[in-house]
Amino acid sequence: MNKWVLLSAAIASVAGIGYVIYRAATGSTATSGTGENIVRSNQPRGVRNNNPLNIRDNGTDWRGMCEINTDPSFVQFESAEYGFRAGARILRTYYRSGYKTLSQMISRWAPVSENDTATYIRNVSNWTGIGPHQTIDVYDRNTLSNVLLAMSRQESGPYYDIGTARDGVMLA
Repeated sequence: MNKWVLLSAAIASVAGIGYVIYRAATGSTATSGTGENIVRSNQPRGVRNNNPLNIRDNGTDWRGMCEINTDPSFVQFESAEYGFRAGARILRTYYRSGYKTLSQMISRWAPVSENDTATYIRNVSNWTGIGPHQTIDVYDRNTLSNVLLAMSRQESGPYYDIGTARDGVMLA
């Protein structure tokens, strides 16, 4: 990481500005001391919003949601872990509503009217090793973490790791 970035962050912190810079070397995002995102437009929307699964804003008051949401369509979270938490809660709701397989869940999550659902299912199946018509145990934290991580890769790219997904599932 650039020494000047670290020095600037330290000076800003001492000066009371309160900016904590992370992923500075990749140019992704910075977060203010209040949890407000400072967006850099070269990153995918899900990364900019700390919303790895691109969850639409439908009025749900999610835990960890930013107080001020500047994206007109998608939820903005204080951290990616809260985005994964919301995804875990949604998939568990799907399961209780009868969507039990990878194919059923993803078809509900990413309908054909808006997505290439077949490719989405194929990719998540390949990345997780779970067959498209296999029932997913959404209450097994490792399984759910792996499914959510693969879905985030499809939605936002390879920006997250299994630890972040697992931390989000633990919050659910």
